[in-house]
Amino acid sequence: MHSPAPVTTPFNQTVLLGTRWGHMIALTCDPYQTGSLALYGEWARAECDLLCSCLRPGDTALDVGANIGTMTVALAKRVGMAGAVFAFEPQRAPFMCLCGNVALTHTLVQTRCFNVAVSDSNQPVPVPVVPLSQPFNVGGVRIGDPAYDAAVQLPREEVPCITLDELRLPRVDLIKLDVECMESKVLAGASDTVRRCRPVIFAEALYDTGAGREPENLAAMLRFFDTHRYWAHVVNTDLFSAGNIRFCPDKIFPGGDRNLIAFPREHRALPDWWLRLPTIDASAVACGGSTTSANPATAMAGASPTLT
Repeated sequence: MHSPAPVTTPFNQTVLLGTRWGHMIALTCDPYQTGSLALYGEWARAECDLLCSCLRPGDTALDVGANIGTMTVALAKRVGMAGAVFAFEPQRAPFMCLCGNVALTHTLVQTRCFNVAVSDSNQPVPVPVVPLSQPFNVGGVRIGDPAYDAAVQLPREEVPCITLDELRLPRVDLIKLDVECMESKVLAGASDTVRRCRPVIFAEALYDTGAGREPENLAAMLRFFDTHRYWAHVVNTDLFSAGNIRFCPDKIFPGGDRNLIAFPREHRALPDWWLRLPTIDASAVACGGSTTSANPATAMAGASPTLT
């Protein structure tokens, strides 16, 4: 009688790293967030500090596009056990790391994690499944982008999708969006929440000067801000911080992220750094109605201070 073949389980899918917030689980395949956590002990510190500066203990924050939870945990530490953080991540592998990281960093009380996509409808969406056995930018995965799907040729799995308005949250103080050109759709599905709660909104602003989803996504965001009476500013954040907890001087990332941060126009307690940021003329884009008449990429291309 032959013995069954042994079951081989790979032990190289995740790695446990010491970080600014405690031990965290990271995906071995991701050279970006995992590389940063390994080398610096943190990820995008300037962005993290900026977001935390917009919150106080007891506040409620939404992390849409949470990945493995590097920002989620920081926000949860900031709001404390009297506050709340809702984290949304549609990809299965980073979502499982997200849940583990919430547990490892002792932020279970104030954090709720959802394995869902967030958009302007509640129809299930196909989400690419990243290969865990080879280098891949997990945070760069796009949903509902035929050009991206054709380029990466990844299998997909159907994931539930919700709108933020469905949650009917009584309080929201900050919405952070990093969903690879779906930011405008998330905002469209959060219109009632934004009207009621008037949160600060921080959104990644990918753009180019040619065809593609980036200009239209950006234009739609600016129209949303104008309609909902928000001031929108550009903010660049460096991925490298010279003050990282490992005192590592090596800058492995060539650049940073360009984002939009928007405050309600009636907001009175604006942070000092806000006054140094260039304003985007959201009304010009809103009146133009399309990127052909008022190109937001042109407005974004101006020099902007980089927060490090």
